[in-house]
Amino acid sequence: MSEMGWMMGEPRRKGKTMATTHLARTTTGVEVEEVEQSDGVEMLRMQVSDRLGITLDEFFCRLDDGHYDATDDENLLRLVMLAPFARAA
Repeated sequence: MSEMGWMMGEPRRKGKTMATTHLARTTTGVEVEEVEQSDGVEMLRMQVSDRLGITLDEFFCRLDDGHYDATDDENLLRLVMLAPFARAA
């Protein structure tokens, strides 16, 4: 995800489907693209795999066991903050 980032906030509802918001930086500012929740889960799955080298299920187990409670790593905290959105799927 070279020039892309995540935005945390309230999930938006599209009918019965919740969507996450994905931000992409452009030369003119910030472009917001809404994605389906399943797409957001897949993005998190890929980020967890790329950054931590583990599966999303293993990430959730470690998260539940408190493995990441004392971290101050901003990249890891972004993954931790997105976990509730992936679990709701």
